[in-house]
Amino acid sequence: CMEPMISEGKYIYNAFMLSEESLALMGNDFALFYCDVVDAVLDYRSEVPCPERRYAELLGSIIYYDFPLFNACAEPFEFLKHYDGESDTLHIVYRYSEEDHRALLTEFLLAGDSLLSAVTPDMSDTEKAKTIYHALCTRMVYDSSALEDPERKDSYYAYLYNSGVCVTFANVYNQLLTQVGIKTTLATCEYDATMGHVWSVATLDGKDYFCDPTFELS
Repeated sequence: CMEPMISEGKYIYNAFMLSEESLALMGNDFALFYCDVVDAVLDYRSEVPCPERRYAELLGSIIYYDFPLFNACAEPFEFLKHYDGESDTLHIVYRYSEEDHRALLTEFLLAGDSLLSAVTPDMSDTEKAKTIYHALCTRMVYDSSALEDPERKDSYYAYLYNSGVCVTFANVYNQLLTQVGIKTTLATCEYDATMGHVWSVATLDGKDYFCDPTFELS
């Protein structure tokens, strides 16, 4: 389930995709569990078996970087609140009714497809990265209010509302590159205790490049 999806020569957003970085960190067994979590969200199921405690402990971070649809649809996952160690079960608390949930899924996936719509499998990695970069940057608006409201920094705001801040855009850019099979990671810096910046690092045709979607907005 973690292969790029292609239909009629174009990439289709695949909610099951896990970044190469996360997969290397967590391993193939975690990937199977992760697919179960994604499948549960798509199917509006509220419980998922969790074979290892450490999977639950780290799931919140993996969701944040790789699965923006989760926080769009459900209460952000917290290990102590949503994991039952006695039954090794995760509990998902949805934000919306099932009908509204499915409508949001459709909206989100269509947005993902739109951001990938100009990318084709025959492109080089560099061409794919540039195409996605410009598709993302030309529709995003920097939302200064997100600096006071942490939820508005979440990746799903870019998909659903075309807004965010640097960490939003860097995460979404990495997620979209993952969709087409490109390896990514994040770069961060702090100016002082209250200010910082986040951007992307992508491996394109064998070389690593800094890519900063926030810079392009201006």
